Amino acid sequence: MGKYRISLLLLAVLVAVSAYLLLAKRSGTYSRSAVEFAVKDTSQILSVEISGRGEGVILVRDRHVWRVNGSTPVRKDHMSGLLVMLSRLEVNSPASRARSEEIRKQLQVAGKQVSITRVRGPVKEYTVFHDALEGDATYMMLEESDTPFRMGVRGYNRRNLAELYVTDERFWRDNVIFQYLPEQIEYISLQNNLDRAKTYHLARNKAGDFKMSTGTVPADWFSPVEEKLHQFLGYFYLVKFEAYADLRQNTENFYEYNDEPDYVVEVNSTTGIKTVLRLFPVFIVDPAGNNKMDLNVLYAKIDDWEEMVVLKYLEIDPLLKDPRYFQSK
Repeated sequence: MGKYRISLLLLAVLVAVSAYLLLAKRSGTYSRSAVEFAVKDTSQILSVEISGRGEGVILVRDRHVWRVNGSTPVRKDHMSGLLVMLSRLEVNSPASRARSEEIRKQLQVAGKQVSITRVRGPVKEYTVFHDALEGDATYMMLEESDTPFRMGVRGYNRRNLAELYVTDERFWRDNVIFQYLPEQIEYISLQNNLDRAKTYHLARNKAGDFKMSTGTVPADWFSPVEEKLHQFLGYFYLVKFEAYADLRQNTENFYEYNDEPDYVVEVNSTTGIKTVLRLFPVFIVDPAGNNKMDLNVLYAKIDDWEEMVVLKYLEIDPLLKDPRYFQSK
């Protein structure tokens, strides 16, 4: 009788183990999936590629700087937010059996593909989709899996995690135009198209001192007033643009700008980085057809960017000095 009970107990254990393994094979174990999406140590991430609906970006770590699509530096606050999210991803639950097939199809059709390359370990690949109609939940599914999981992020209450995987390059571009300490600046020029006599050039000589020349073609160089020069150079430490011009929305006014810039500012750093900023005045056309200049903002083009950006006039005005400023104490 005792042997019979032992046999029944062993049989029950084997059945339980078999059932567990079968379920694990079909849907993946919960604890295993809970750590597969997250990257706990984000310092190991080399790149993050996000694509979907015809758009895509790749964010690559270049030493200590993140760059978007191999060129422009990434906004630090946006990248920091992404990395925090990637480290805190958690599985809330597998998708319900009733909706699992539907969620899989939505992931394939409308999901965003994410690929994360790390210093060590295989590439982490998964698809993310926010289900706004049923349950307001975000689902993710690993590349080699057929089980979608409902996801969350510790400390983040909003449920749409898919919106954090942005495929628009402009979202990731750093909005800093100039960020130089005085000793990092090699050359500055201001082309004043409104008054060519106010065009000037500032350049370091072999001794490392700044000399100045006025006019379109540099000629007679002189030493600017030192106190005013240092104050002027300090204006180039943190100059940002506010937004992209095509994102401005105003139902009452219509914005126009000239085809030719009023000013062209060029800055060369001691490391060989060159930035050209073309500044355009903005005109407001109200519903009555009246045209007047907007004294609060300017539009600008940065280097060879196709898009226009918006600058606050107060932010850029200190850079547009009259050459006489540097000559008088």
